[in-house]
Amino acid sequence: MLKILMRKPLYIHVSTTLTCFHLTFIFSLLSLNNTKMNTPIHVTNPLLLFLLVAAFLSAGPSTAVTQQLLQGFVATPDPRAKDFQPILTDSTGNFSLSFLRVNQHQLVLAIVHVPSGVPLWQAGRVGLLARWGKPTQLIFNGSLVITDARSGLFWSTETDGDRVVLTSEPNLQVLKGRDARNSLSSILWQSFDFPSDTLVESQNFTSAMRLVSSNGLYTMRLGPDFIGLYAKFKPGGSNEGQIYYKHGALEAKAQIIEGHGPILVRISSDGFLGMYQNSSVPADIQTFNSYQRPVPGPRRVQIESDGNLRGYYWSGSSWALDYQLIAETCD
Repeated sequence: MLKILMRKPLYIHVSTTLTCFHLTFIFSLLSLNNTKMNTPIHVTNPLLLFLLVAAFLSAGPSTAVTQQLLQGFVATPDPRAKDFQPILTDSTGNFSLSFLRVNQHQLVLAIVHVPSGVPLWQAGRVGLLARWGKPTQLIFNGSLVITDARSGLFWSTETDGDRVVLTSEPNLQVLKGRDARNSLSSILWQSFDFPSDTLVESQNFTSAMRLVSSNGLYTMRLGPDFIGLYAKFKPGGSNEGQIYYKHGALEAKAQIIEGHGPILVRISSDGFLGMYQNSSVPADIQTFNSYQRPVPGPRRVQIESDGNLRGYYWSGSSWALDYQLIAETCD
């Protein structure tokens, strides 16, 4: 506890999570009161004084994070950011659109799960890296754009929108219509339509999409009635790759009928990966370990760098393994 000796003693409990801004604000108020009262300020706890000074010296970058980007927005990488630099957050604060540091000098634009720092989506193809430094800019001019003064355009949504938001699923959206309360706002572009290596709850994965592992060697795609995993057995090989695992629909509760449209896959909040065709009843479900049990945090499914598809849920402190498409993998 910090004890300030004035005409009437004032006690302030300072949380260890206070930011440099909060501490500055507190001491500004104390300095103002001290000026008015002409009374010295004494810190009676040397350990707390040390902690307060350390907080000032170790404070990270103070980046303004918003819940909406409007036309004219520009952001550049902050050299003080260690792992990721939040730019846009969802309403819960659990997810952010961020500059994600890949190494000391390069970055990707990613949707990050803030408590764990795990990316759930990234802009552009695998290996598309921009510089971590002032030449790189994220701009919203109707399109959300990453540019580099040296290399030019890296990535763009190619839209004519009014604002950008991040939903709590999380889904990054470029919208037409400036008012967040305007029910007529239309979605021009969304990250749900361009997954990278991960699916989240409420996201429809269709036959037009693919998941690509972080090393670029493995993909997940949908056939007419199956989930397929494909591999490039050597870098630079066929873009389609060769299938090495196929999971067909069991069709226990619903049938997949030829000519009635493509299938899609979606993670259910009940703890399964469901396969659907024009129906709310799944033609196939792959149950997770947590099937029909509530979990404390979001679920995700990811194709990983060993070629397996795995599911996880957030336990509150870590991502717990909940599912594997290939039950056993070779060493």
